[in-house]
Amino acid sequence: MLDAIFKKIRPDSNIDFSSNLIEDYLLDSFDIIILIEEISAAYNIIIDQNDINMANFMTKQTILDMIQRNGGQI
Repeated sequence: MLDAIFKKIRPDSNIDFSSNLIEDYLLDSFDIIILIEEISAAYNIIIDQNDINMANFMTKQTILDMIQRNGGQI
């Protein structure tokens, strides 16, 4: 599901588990806002405001960890 969200936001990017989404400029701040909305809808969760920080959006794994912390099923 997360891969489909990435394709929707950045269809031209190849994002894998080794990608650093912030440092490699694969996501910008606007993309992260959209990503939060898409994740919330797709996983039927509300992301805690304390989880909205760059550290939680660095890699696919940090995003998946955040989803699970907020009650999402992976």
